[in-house]
Amino acid sequence: MLLSFHLTDNEPDHMSFFEKYGVVSVANLYTFFLIGWWKVNEKGEIVPYPTLKEQGITIKDRDHALCLLAEGELKGKLMWAPFYGASYKVDLVTKIAKQWKIDAGVIHLNRGCEGTAQHQMEVKNALAKLGLPVMTFEGNMADEREFDEARTARMIDLFVTETLGLKKVA
Repeated sequence: MLLSFHLTDNEPDHMSFFEKYGVVSVANLYTFFLIGWWKVNEKGEIVPYPTLKEQGITIKDRDHALCLLAEGELKGKLMWAPFYGASYKVDLVTKIAKQWKIDAGVIHLNRGCEGTAQHQMEVKNALAKLGLPVMTFEGNMADEREFDEARTARMIDLFVTETLGLKKVA
């Protein structure tokens, strides 16, 4: 299983490079930071942010609904993690890696989104300290001309075959 960082929709489909080897991405920081609503529970696990029903909340009116949505966006999204500093982001990534039992990591050194790309090398070092192999590749989600698809495909093939020791599946 793979923990992927910043594989984006507007660049070529990186996951198809991994699928040839039977590799599955179980987590992606875009999912955690920008899309999903998550929280760290009392056990230190990352869990889905509770639904309104689970919180015992009934929407009263439109204004109440908008307030709840704003609160969820601010509290339930971990997208603010890069701005809390490297240690916070590293802690989240370490929790994800351990909790979901990942085998390796892939980090996109993204020149097109400085906010979410902050602290990527600290994350790489933290995963390496856990004993996980990690590869990085460069690109720019805001300008696809700054992405070398052929080079990235070669890097992925080498990482998967040489570092992870996998072979292509039928």
